Amino acid sequence: MSAAEVLQNVDTLCGESIVGVTMVLMVPAATAAVLVMVVLVLVSMMFMFMILTTTAAVLMVVRMLMFMVLATTDAVLIMVMVLMIVMFFMLIMAVMRMLVTAAAGICGLHGIFL
Repeated sequence: MSAAEVLQNVDTLCGESIVGVTMVLMVPAATAAVLVMVVLVLVSMMFMFMILTTTAAVLMVVRMLMFMVLATTDAVLIMVMVLMIVMFFMLIMAVMRMLVTAAAGICGLHGIFL
């Protein structure tokens, strides 16, 4: 075997071994890259889920506060309406008393109705 053939055989062996080493290293590298991408996707999904749950919690708090404000407003309106009805009946009673007092004054029955 000549020196050129030996060099060619060595080059071929080195080439194949380099390709083999490259292939052996590429499989774990690709696996690691896929795992990194999967972890990144999971982390981004976790952050999106946290953002969505935080937004939902804030919206629920706002909704609860709005309901409390509306319930308080309704309670105030009901109390005002009740007070208006009571004052209306008090006004009617005062007018009736004035009418009765005027009638008693006209009829001369001052001591009975006052």
